[in-house]
Amino acid sequence: MNIYRQELDGIRFFSIIFVILYHANVEYFSNFGFLGVDIFFVLSGYLITGILLNEYNIKKKINFFNFAERRLRRIIPAVLFLALTVFIINLIIFNNYTKVFEQNLDQILKTILFISNEMRANYFAASNDFRILHHTWSLSIEMQIYFLFSIFFIFLIKFRKNIQIFVLLMILLFTGILSQSGANFSVTPPFIENKILLFNQPYWAGFFSIIPRIFEFILGSLCAYIFLKRMYKKKKILFENIYSFFGLFLIFITFFLFKETTEHPSLYTIPLLIGTSLLILYCSNGTYLNSILSSKNITYLGKLSYSAYLFHVPVIFLLNFYFNELILPIKIFCIIFITFIVSYFSYNYVEKIFRGKKINSLIFYLIIISFYLTIYLGVQLVKINQSDDGNTSRNNFAKERETYFKAISIKKDLYNEAIEFSSNDFETQKIKTLIIGNSISQDLFLMFDLNKKKFSSYELKFFRFHLSNFLQNNEKKKARLDFFLKSQLFKNSDIILISNNFRKYGKYSEDIDSLIKIKEISKIFGKKLIITSNVPQFESFYAPVEDIMFKYKLSKNDKNILEKELFKLINKEEYKKNVLLKNFAYKNGIIFLDKIDYLCNFKLESCDVLDNDDNILHMDSLHLSLKGAKYFGKKIHKLNWFKVN
Repeated sequence: MNIYRQELDGIRFFSIIFVILYHANVEYFSNFGFLGVDIFFVLSGYLITGILLNEYNIKKKINFFNFAERRLRRIIPAVLFLALTVFIINLIIFNNYTKVFEQNLDQILKTILFISNEMRANYFAASNDFRILHHTWSLSIEMQIYFLFSIFFIFLIKFRKNIQIFVLLMILLFTGILSQSGANFSVTPPFIENKILLFNQPYWAGFFSIIPRIFEFILGSLCAYIFLKRMYKKKKILFENIYSFFGLFLIFITFFLFKETTEHPSLYTIPLLIGTSLLILYCSNGTYLNSILSSKNITYLGKLSYSAYLFHVPVIFLLNFYFNELILPIKIFCIIFITFIVSYFSYNYVEKIFRGKKINSLIFYLIIISFYLTIYLGVQLVKINQSDDGNTSRNNFAKERETYFKAISIKKDLYNEAIEFSSNDFETQKIKTLIIGNSISQDLFLMFDLNKKKFSSYELKFFRFHLSNFLQNNEKKKARLDFFLKSQLFKNSDIILISNNFRKYGKYSEDIDSLIKIKEISKIFGKKLIITSNVPQFESFYAPVEDIMFKYKLSKNDKNILEKELFKLINKEEYKKNVLLKNFAYKNGIIFLDKIDYLCNFKLESCDVLDNDDNILHMDSLHLSLKGAKYFGKKIHKLNWFKVN
């Protein structure tokens, strides 16, 4: 069985381009570019299974240690090169910026230990911009699967082929069920939930889990069996062309229909995976797609795809950090060009040197172990000698907020969703205003609560939970909404004030759709409804004001410059969502309050960064510090921003 096929390198090339464009925040590719990683897993399943089958057919046995060494030679040298590069960059550039510096050190260790998929983070969050190695989660899973699958396959290969295929099909089915509907299962008797939901994806089988990636890998494995069976049969080029183009069609239709809000990995990914499988099976010599994918230049760039995947995120990180004002086409060109230049050197002077037996096993392991020890000891030494330079304001701000809310609110988990609400019912005869939404609702509440005397006609409370619960499109959301509607805070409120971060992607993607339901419920219960805009999102690596001060070597004495630079960080695409909110409010006769009116000045192109005592106002790209909330509370009173009529 000929394992190497040039057209697969072509598929790799286009897949890595999709991933690069996604991480570069190119708008169109933000909906599907990350799916290139799923294509890689299917290809890996095909190639690894093919290698093992080929070895068994020739030698009638599989040498696990030889297989493991080949994988280590293929993967580890480039990873260590990446880790060393990031370590040096970190020392030179981020040594004086504690939080980014510390995070990079932790990620370096997780990357070389292949456990970087063990992160409790949202892959789609903007905060990942400063996680310079966050993309190595997929490499960690790949190594974990290689180890588990090769050991498993050594035992499986001893059975008849039909039994092998049956077992792989069962694994495919089992991991597919766990990925899509695993939340139906319980660890306690009777080990299954009372109500079975077809689409009930669990958190433990989410984006960074090995479970859905095993599903993709096994699908590729089955392709290896099918390809082996049909490789000696005479092929009809007409049908090969039809099936390969249909595979390409399935991939592109997935790209067209997929959104970052689409559950993933899930059944919605199946067309992409089937399309990739069809390309593996039918994109053979003589087909139109094969002639394109196996062209010399494309296949060579495909060979660089592994190094390109490793290095593209650090390249994007550095370009965004130092040349963020580059226009998008030039930035994309620079990202792709620099990525493949670095990949060329990594492939030719790192990867190829350690492949094969040019370096014997003993020397190879000694080199690898010495590099591991060097990186590990270097990271630990730097950590020991790293002093806190004061760039911890975000953590301090978060602790201050947490302490403040702990004293005045109740926090609980309600059907796998964290919610928080004012601990007491309304206590006065003032105008009772309940602020609802995500964590942004707490910011607005703080502005009022820290300036109570200035808003003496109102009593304000908050209830933080996802507005998407108002859609009631599953049982848990119905239960959460029922809890909210039965609360004394809602029952006794006069005004419902929505303060939320309405997003296009992520958990809150349904929040805009929920507005019509909120309006209907407010009308039924006789509540006055007010909608506020999104706050301007300041694109930053860690915290916007500190980022600016670090990048331009500014101090708090450079207040005017800081205000101008903060304005430049406003994510204009995110802020455009306010047009939707404003139109909805006006169309439905609802008061709309724009937060930009007190946060920034569009005429002067500046945003407030410090109060009169030089306290930083912004905790992160979206939230305020306590000092910031007090400052802006005074400002909204002075501007008479809060209107209920």
